[in-house]
Amino acid sequence: MGRYHPKAFFFLAAAAVTGPAAVALWMLGVPALWAYLAAVNLATIVFYALDTRRAAAGSPRIPEQTLHLLALLGGTPAALIARPTFHHKTRKLPFTALLLAILALQITLMLFYWKFVLQQN
Repeated sequence: MGRYHPKAFFFLAAAAVTGPAAVALWMLGVPALWAYLAAVNLATIVFYALDTRRAAAGSPRIPEQTLHLLALLGGTPAALIARPTFHHKTRKLPFTALLLAILALQITLMLFYWKFVLQQN
């Protein structure tokens, strides 16, 4: 039996939650982008809640990189809601700083897209 790799395991688990949820929403008629964003935000909330439970139980934690990757992939709104809701890493400054940097990057990309792509049409 191979060595347990929590980063790979939780990344695959996030994909296993997000993918089918996005496809199901899309098949119900939700536009693809909105289906994806709903699914990745749902996965983000689930993973924050799960990590909070694992911390309280003394179980192995979900790697911070997985939580940040979910935010980077579009789950930032859920991360910003889940942190205070679950009291999750609210006092950990490096975690907060990176989450806010991801938010700033996403806002910048959205403004760039709006200004230079949508305004050209």
